[in-house]
Amino acid sequence: MGDGSGVVWRDCGDGLQCAKLSVPVDWAVPRGPRTEVDVARMSARDPARSLGPLVVNIGEDSTVQGVRARPDTVSELARWFDVVFVEGRGFGDRGSAAMVRCSVPPPDPRRIQLVSGPAAWRAYARDNAAYDRSCRVAAGPAYAGFTSWQVAHDLDALRAALGQDRLRYFGSAYGAVYGRAYAELFPRRVGRMYLEGLPDHPGTGLGRRLIAHARAAERRLSAFGDWCANQPGCPLADDDAVAVLDDLLERAPSAANPSGRLGQAGPGHGVGVVSGYQVVAAVLAGLTPQRWPELARVLAAAEAGDLRALAAMASVSRPAESGTVARSTWCHDFMPVVPGYRRFLAMESRLRAVAPRVGWLTGRHELARCLGL
Repeated sequence: MGDGSGVVWRDCGDGLQCAKLSVPVDWAVPRGPRTEVDVARMSARDPARSLGPLVVNIGEDSTVQGVRARPDTVSELARWFDVVFVEGRGFGDRGSAAMVRCSVPPPDPRRIQLVSGPAAWRAYARDNAAYDRSCRVAAGPAYAGFTSWQVAHDLDALRAALGQDRLRYFGSAYGAVYGRAYAELFPRRVGRMYLEGLPDHPGTGLGRRLIAHARAAERRLSAFGDWCANQPGCPLADDDAVAVLDDLLERAPSAANPSGRLGQAGPGHGVGVVSGYQVVAAVLAGLTPQRWPELARVLAAAEAGDLRALAAMASVSRPAESGTVARSTWCHDFMPVVPGYRRFLAMESRLRAVAPRVGWLTGRHELARCLGL
């Protein structure tokens, strides 16, 4: 069903209309191979009062599938707009050929957070490379287009197909990366744009990005400590959360304290010796505000000698049956070149200086995404 916009819509269930946008794999070669981008529309509740189309991408996974699962997260926008959901490259609606499934799942970055040394680094790089190869195979020629630069051009093609002089856009999480790329490439075609949860700019130097992430983790730790101190019923009671962490780290074995024995005490509660890496990884996993109550319980139990929950929070997750192209896309945008092991250790020493409690370990997570790709 056409509406004069240049996009042919069809009913596709859940109150949506769907369409395909044909675009070049590489906008630098517009006559080269082509690929398709999934779009869907939630029409304005009152078409007579609609302010026009609002293009939306809400993150790393499929936007359209996310809207089908939770329409309430965006349905309020339909009070004012015809909401047009657009997928990033490699993502698509359920059953769509645009949705790329990588047969090998990406490895958990905590693998190199918990184990130090070049052998663990190389093993992780091999597994991450296997994931990326499976994405290349699944995507075929379209793999070359998995960048925000290409998606920004897709957004402009969608703007034109919708008959709009300027793009009105809402982007959350990785959708904000696409929006920023559009604003940089097509500044004169930007209408109103709201970008939420925008990551660091890809042009920012790697060292500066890692330091910024490390310092942010230390700030979240301080915020958690303040929350617990002012939260009635916090499991740490009158104990200072950061002081409890310092005590655990002092007792845990590490390169600076190889004789540490955190985990030996507490009959019936033992999980073996818990390393400083595990303590830090567990705290990092719990620093999102939604997990603060859980982190407080974990630290209180660990201080009392029961380390089971702490070890579980730091544990490597079970691999999924398949993966998406989200990690490959992130690496194309943010880290096309990964430093070698020795160079990274020098960088990590600087991170320890600026974020000595937990933030220093975030560097391993950032590099782990792209190691071996």
